[in-house]
Amino acid sequence: MNRSIESLSCAYQPISMIVHAMACQPAKNAGALMAVNAIADAIPLIHGPMGCAALRKMNSFSVYTLFDRTPCTDLKEMDIVFGAENRLKKAIVETYERYRPSLIVVIPTCPSDMIGDDIASAVRQAKREVGCEVVYSTGELIKGRPIGYHDVLCSLFDQLLPEDLEIKKIEGSVNLITFPIHSSDNKMDEMVEILEEIGIEVNKIFFHNTTLKDIYDLPKAELNITDIPSPWLKQMKERFSIPYYATSSLDNPTDVEEINPHGMENSARVFLEIAELLGKRERALKVVEKRKREAKE
Repeated sequence: MNRSIESLSCAYQPISMIVHAMACQPAKNAGALMAVNAIADAIPLIHGPMGCAALRKMNSFSVYTLFDRTPCTDLKEMDIVFGAENRLKKAIVETYERYRPSLIVVIPTCPSDMIGDDIASAVRQAKREVGCEVVYSTGELIKGRPIGYHDVLCSLFDQLLPEDLEIKKIEGSVNLITFPIHSSDNKMDEMVEILEEIGIEVNKIFFHNTTLKDIYDLPKAELNITDIPSPWLKQMKERFSIPYYATSSLDNPTDVEEINPHGMENSARVFLEIAELLGKRERALKVVEKRKREAKE
């Protein structure tokens, strides 16, 4: 009996290593899943074979966590030949009935890209039968890492925030844009505290317990603050005239302080630059000097 278990263990080990290595390859549906799973009341729906969903339960960007909810359309060979729009429509309805989310995001895969399904049409038809928003990732390879992550964010922006959206701006407010896998709660808490002391209201922290309503509220801010510029933030600037301030930049990879500003002086510089964009530099100078004194005591 022990020998059987030992033999099985030896046989399983190389297979598990291969599977895990494949899951750690950041394909576009892995980046897409990371974005969708950062929205608390959203569910991803993978439009592809069962293997695409099963393999991606292993998070390529955080191997100690799993994507526990990855429903899929379970494409078969016949679907690849004849198309799978009806299967997608049915899967959207079933996903809603099972999970009751506020948002379903359809994530295409390589097989669904190859057969050229009219995903937009299937989504429009399915939306008549469900009580939630349904967004589909276009599957386009939008420049930026991780692959697939920016595709989803741009799709959310395009399909949920149209140009004619009525917006009531919150004067002097900002959005803090974070990366889903960064453990930034403590950092965000301190940043919010300092910004509010300067007189800058934080509209939304995206991603931080983010919901569908938070996405609708993003255009209310006057400035987006991010670590590294993203394509969807550039779209927000063009559509809603919301500029963004990036605390980091990869334009000059040899400048360590530009890539990752750290230390007291660089932190002070970031807050002063943000305040200047919102016309609050004088107040910010007093707050920054006070914080410096407190840190040195």
